[in-house]
Amino acid sequence: MDEINEGDHWGRSIVLFVILLIIIGSCSSGGNDPVQLTDWPGFEWAGGWSPDGSRILISGDPDGVGGNDVFIVDADGSNRVQLTDWPGDESAGGWSTDSSRILINSRILINSAQDVDSGQDVFVVDADGSNRVQLTDWPGDEYAGGWSPDGSRILISGNRHSSEWGKDDVYVIRVSSQ
Repeated sequence: MDEINEGDHWGRSIVLFVILLIIIGSCSSGGNDPVQLTDWPGFEWAGGWSPDGSRILISGDPDGVGGNDVFIVDADGSNRVQLTDWPGDESAGGWSTDSSRILINSRILINSAQDVDSGQDVFVVDADGSNRVQLTDWPGDEYAGGWSPDGSRILISGNRHSSEWGKDDVYVIRVSSQ
């Protein structure tokens, strides 16, 4: 029988231990650590990448004072530009395929003293926040689902006939090219 050299045994154990640490470390986060894009005092959430990947829509309350708006930031989180400052709460619905327009979900506040809103409606704005066009004004809440590949239609879920919760359907709406 071969004699086991004590030094070789410990050397192999250390090598196996280091390999195990490398494997565990690369598996624990998929090999990628998350990169924080926002550090706002209020609540925020991602709205989606621009088609070219250079910008990101973010919805939230960066000042922590209430009321959510929509913002565009560069892919690294810099250069925050506010798109909406409407009465009520807005969230990003998504970029058009050519990055020229953005869908906005908005719950416009009609009477802040009584906390009365219009219900959630869908709007489209130019990528700089201008040229706001309301696409829906149904009894219930509506939500933008995204643009068709050719940019001529959008998906919307909502209830066109009542405000009864849980009765939403999916619709396709044609939008003009500008």
